[in-house]
Amino acid sequence: MAANRLLYALALTSLIFGGIASAEPITLKARNGAFEISGELVSTDGKTIAINSPTVGLIVLEARRFDCTGAGCAALGGPDNFSIQGSNTIGAALMPALVEAYATSESLRMEKRVGASPEEVGLDLTDDAGKKVVSIDLRSHGSGTAFPALTKGDAEIGASSRPIKPEEEKTLTDAGLTIDPHVLALDGILVLVSPDNPVSELTLDQIAGIFSGQITDWAQVGAPAGPITVYARDEKSGTTDTFNSLVLAPRTLKFAPTAQRKESSTELSDDVAQDPRAIGFAGFAYLRNAKALSIRTVCGISYPATQFNVKTEEYPLSRRLFLYTTNKAASPRAKAVLAYALSDAAQATVLSTGFIDQAFEAVSFREQPHRIAFAFSEPNDEFNMDSMKQLVTLIGDSRRLSVAYRFEKNEYQLDLKARQDAVRLARYLATPEMQGKHVLLVGFADSSGPFSTNLVVSLARAETVRSAVITAGGNKIDPKKIVAKAYGETMPVDCNSVPEGRAKNRRVEVWVSDQAAPEATSSVRPQRAKPQPNRTAPAAITQPPRTQPRP
Repeated sequence: MAANRLLYALALTSLIFGGIASAEPITLKARNGAFEISGELVSTDGKTIAINSPTVGLIVLEARRFDCTGAGCAALGGPDNFSIQGSNTIGAALMPALVEAYATSESLRMEKRVGASPEEVGLDLTDDAGKKVVSIDLRSHGSGTAFPALTKGDAEIGASSRPIKPEEEKTLTDAGLTIDPHVLALDGILVLVSPDNPVSELTLDQIAGIFSGQITDWAQVGAPAGPITVYARDEKSGTTDTFNSLVLAPRTLKFAPTAQRKESSTELSDDVAQDPRAIGFAGFAYLRNAKALSIRTVCGISYPATQFNVKTEEYPLSRRLFLYTTNKAASPRAKAVLAYALSDAAQATVLSTGFIDQAFEAVSFREQPHRIAFAFSEPNDEFNMDSMKQLVTLIGDSRRLSVAYRFEKNEYQLDLKARQDAVRLARYLATPEMQGKHVLLVGFADSSGPFSTNLVVSLARAETVRSAVITAGGNKIDPKKIVAKAYGETMPVDCNSVPEGRAKNRRVEVWVSDQAAPEATSSVRPQRAKPQPNRTAPAAITQPPRTQPRP
């Protein structure tokens, strides 16, 4: 009734008046929390707002009683208001921290207002005089809510912890919109247990068995007997979608109906940490007091959840966190916040909130002894010992950067993150610390096809990356110090026996050295390796842990 009275008092449903005219989408939210309404801005004189709503028609509202979000809000004057909606993983801590860092960079202050639930907050940016210049409506009800909000015009930025689904993209396209994705940060989905649980490692098959209900007792995975309590995020969660796509769906499995669902990753992690028989999953930022398990692949390599492994996307449950925008006109501040969130300056904020930033780390070859062992453990008739010796000699005194360039499926075209990373690498190579350094772009392939063909394919990919980096760097970097090389399937990072492993092996790595690499690319002639009885795969080849997940 209060909402009806307010509408009656403020609205003249047939009034059309002079002022600024617009047809941009807006959402008006009453500052007393009584109601909100969405539609197209018809006109405004600064004191009143005429909005055409599909639910109640044309109404006129008193501007001072409402907060406005949407592209049309710029016509109203006052604060530049917009909305970010979607992932709870991004919205709970990461996005507020990025907005606050942006505010600091603009000499503004951020104030946070909690709405009807913890997943709905307002972020107000004010100047030194206390004047509000930006008001951001942040709603974090799950990745699945980002794309409807973009379609309806309720949000200018959508946050998602998974890639957009084909049906979601089709809905946007049918509405006349084009989608523009951006990789905001990286994350690793941690498989969590209590610190009191003796298990330290599981295979993906074991993890799938547990979360699907096929494995119900810890004794079935070699631990002391006891029933397993399974925790999972809710259905709207992008974390759930990603876990399902990486673990359950490839095995045609579904979550066990007995799994206890949580909307909050923080609550899930804390519940698991307190229960020695529990297991759950959450993003990298939500380790808190729980213990993260290493994950062993089908061919024996065990990956701990480290920052470097997530940055190279070699950790089996690595994922990308996305921001999405459309071709609709966006407010100037929305564009500015987006640009800042994707910038190099924002990477420290990403890291401080417990996620994985995209700044480069460097690791020497000697810190990665598992890589040679794994190469010998992968059964491959085309294994080339001369190629392996040449590669080890080439990179033995170099340091690998924490990036791996990957490509669109079955193409030489760089994927989304690789295109962003080409620009990021060009900026990095132009910094003073990189002056005089030499860069080696090493292309690799999976083991499908003959070694000679894989050399050609991997060289083409390395040259693609080189071209993109040089183009992005312009006259700020020296092309002569960037060399492309190819080594086919010589040094796999995952199992060539499964599709996802082959996809990871099709990559270009970046190695940095004080000395120039030979100008010629790999010219090793293919030769079939002689039988080597000592090449039996070990039970598990474990990387030495480096940076552990941040609490």
